Amino acid sequence: MITNNILPLETFREILGYHPYHFYGMSNSSVPVTSNCNALVNQHAYQGTDAVGREEIRRAIVRAESMLFDYLGYHVGKVYKSKLLQYPRPYDNRMEYTQSIGGDGRWLSINAGEGYIQEIGIEAFTELESGANVTLSDSYGDGITDTFTLTVNLTGQDPQPTAAEIAVYFRSADIPTTETNLQEKWRVKPLEVSISGVTLTITGRSWLIANPTNYQGFNRSAIDPDDATALVGKLDVYRRYTKRDGITTDDSQAVLVWETSPPYWALDCSGTGLSYGTENAYDPAAVAYAIGRAGIRNGRLGEIAPAQVTYDSDTGEFVARSWASCRQPDRVILRYLAGADADEVNSQYKFSGSWDQVVARLAMAELGRPICACDYANRELFHWQYDLSQTSGNNDIAFQAVSPEQLNNPFGTRRGHLYAWQRVRYLKTTISSII
Repeated sequence: MITNNILPLETFREILGYHPYHFYGMSNSSVPVTSNCNALVNQHAYQGTDAVGREEIRRAIVRAESMLFDYLGYHVGKVYKSKLLQYPRPYDNRMEYTQSIGGDGRWLSINAGEGYIQEIGIEAFTELESGANVTLSDSYGDGITDTFTLTVNLTGQDPQPTAAEIAVYFRSADIPTTETNLQEKWRVKPLEVSISGVTLTITGRSWLIANPTNYQGFNRSAIDPDDATALVGKLDVYRRYTKRDGITTDDSQAVLVWETSPPYWALDCSGTGLSYGTENAYDPAAVAYAIGRAGIRNGRLGEIAPAQVTYDSDTGEFVARSWASCRQPDRVILRYLAGADADEVNSQYKFSGSWDQVVARLAMAELGRPICACDYANRELFHWQYDLSQTSGNNDIAFQAVSPEQLNNPFGTRRGHLYAWQRVRYLKTTISSII
């Protein structure tokens, strides 16, 4: 289950072919709205009439990505996860493991319930510059300031971030809620990033940094992109990476969880590194925790091997340990980065293409209403929203004959549903077993 879209809203807009300024609710004499149908897109559906807003589009992208995950068994793109799973037990309930070692002499493994596990660890951030100044420019010489640039000095950063780790976010002062700004919906993307020595240069399209507070309220009028308050003047720049060396239950790769045993904590667990927080070992509602580490046994199939560890601050090393006289854990919390890039899938299956196209067109099919009040304002959206289960065509739409098998796909009967199904139907991962 994901709540933030992996596919950037801007990539969806590019595939849809919608005017960039109008999609982000901006217009003036330099970028005027020239059609009553092809109107400005609002942030929320309630701000317009019979048309979805960008928030509804974002949710449609999330639905599309969730549908693909449910079918494929892995995410189409990278996402950080934290998952609570049952710890492995022998088939005979009268027996249990005395340590994290299986009968084959290797660490016990757990299936995460999804494939393409990339890294074990938590999502972490290192601030590179708070409130980096935005510089606007005209890339095409047409009098429109369409590009923004950030320049950050990386002197003293150890380790120095890679271009893939750079993430830019709106400042907390510029978002209309009290929540943290380090969330995907407040992240500015896609961007072009380059690092030369200790100089980090970030460029992006100016419409991506429209001030989020300008989108709130009812009866919103067009935002003038040349207005001083239209775009934010500062952005926060971070290194976003996978932290693999956490030493507490808040940031460790894994956490082993024990329930209490009635009518008392049956075994002597002193010295095993368990912690109860504010509860006690005699409380039926209490749970005990110990930090763990995990290795990836088979990333594509989601096989992970966790074990209890302690951290030796003198050597800076993690040391695996047995739970000794304690009984085995009941559950384990795993933290990891998962998801498949299209290139990874290409190497395993006969799939040539881009997740972006699949997700965007499936999301278009999932939108309940058009983006504009007129169906024909954007042919691309109408094309993918068309329901192929209709028995007759339309004079303005090329009729496409489809089979009952195609219409019986798990996504739906709109053209975008069928397109996604045809692209991914053979890409599902399954775990087989020999009986």
